[in-house]
Amino acid sequence: TLANPGFELQGTPRNWTKLGNVKTYSLGAHSGTQAVNISNWSIGLSYQDLPAVPNATYFLNQWIKGSYNGQPGRMLLRFLNSSKAILLDNNCYPPLNTSWANYSCSAKAPGNAAYLRIFAIGGNTPSWQSIDAFSLLQR
Repeated sequence: TLANPGFELQGTPRNWTKLGNVKTYSLGAHSGTQAVNISNWSIGLSYQDLPAVPNATYFLNQWIKGSYNGQPGRMLLRFLNSSKAILLDNNCYPPLNTSWANYSCSAKAPGNAAYLRIFAIGGNTPSWQSIDAFSLLQR
């Protein structure tokens, strides 16, 4: 289960590992009172590690808005083995506009997957994206 999927807990953002230009804000969240804003892909990303079930399919859903000039922001489902070495990356590039839109991404875990790392990564400079209300389903 994702911890703090709507970024409602105060922090920058709490329960997510943050690298670079990632912050929560309370102006114009999709739902609740907080969302996260990520800028500049080279320094703006946030992720969480979860236990993975081998051969299961995972569906990641988020609400997103933003703009980009160059590479857009992306969602990444990364499967890791028990030593946290990368087994498989599935990058998804949601279309961005300045209004909130719902977007989903899916990937199947390899047979030796132990962890699933969920990423939200900002696009190239100058860019920004706001993300809210993540959900993760496993089948």
